[in-house]
Amino acid sequence: MLKNLFLKDGKGRKHFLVSVPEDVQIDFGMLGGRLGVRKMGLASAERLERYLGMEQGCVSPMGILNDEERAVVVVFDSDLPEDTVVGIHPNDTTASVWMKFGDVARIVEEHGNEVVRLDFSGQEV
Repeated sequence: MLKNLFLKDGKGRKHFLVSVPEDVQIDFGMLGGRLGVRKMGLASAERLERYLGMEQGCVSPMGILNDEERAVVVVFDSDLPEDTVVGIHPNDTTASVWMKFGDVARIVEEHGNEVVRLDFSGQEV
């Protein structure tokens, strides 16, 4: 399974959907520095609904399909092999879908949002 977080910068001007392997620990300060933003934290339930049309606890890379303005930057772990099968929620926590990570990434990229791939391996990010 992937760990998915919906984050914002300190002023709430930039939003990020971060998808990493579930065992990765994320340091928001370090991640913000790597993304070029100051102060990073979890976005509110209201922002999640507004940008991704999702409820808290349902964050998934598929939520990006609800971002009609393509305002959210998607961050993937660059070490995830394209052929690795990952479990994701199809915008609802009552089900899981198993897909190759490459297919998930391709769906997100074809939607048109900015995609950033960062190396999270061997770091307390």
